[in-house]
Amino acid sequence: FSVTGINIIADENYEDSYVGFFGYVESSTIENIKLYGNITVTEDTNASYVGGLAGEASDSTLKKCISHIDIVVESDVESVGGLLGCVSWAEEAVDISYCASVGDITTVYATCAAGLIGSISGCEDDVTISYCYYKGNLESEADFVGGIIGYAENDLIMTQVYTFATICDDLS
Repeated sequence: FSVTGINIIADENYEDSYVGFFGYVESSTIENIKLYGNITVTEDTNASYVGGLAGEASDSTLKKCISHIDIVVESDVESVGGLLGCVSWAEEAVDISYCASVGDITTVYATCAAGLIGSISGCEDDVTISYCYYKGNLESEADFVGGIIGYAENDLIMTQVYTFATICDDLS
């Protein structure tokens, strides 16, 4: 199904660490969803993980999910991704297939930023990403920037993953 007109603003009144259509996803299966809209994270917020679909995902399966979300982050956050802010602390395998992020991402102060998944860390099993892509403009001065993944410290299995991104790491 499709959800249009999404307009999430994480400002000084936003108390959660996770920003996205779903803030935090654990032990879930999400399939066949298309999201359209915007996410803005302002300067004074508690947000740490920002993603179009979810701020963070753990022990989950995502299939045929498309995020048409433009993301602007003006605050110091850990991780930003067009689909997922991060994948972390999974005890079971994480499978992401036939997913896409199509949109522009702008962030200055993030540690990790990427078109699809900002960061992957702390997972006990493999993270599999197959038949996924990012298309858009990524502007970030993050420490770790990537068209698909900004930072990964786990075993990854990637098949047919690509990006059509313009990446700029100097916003001055």
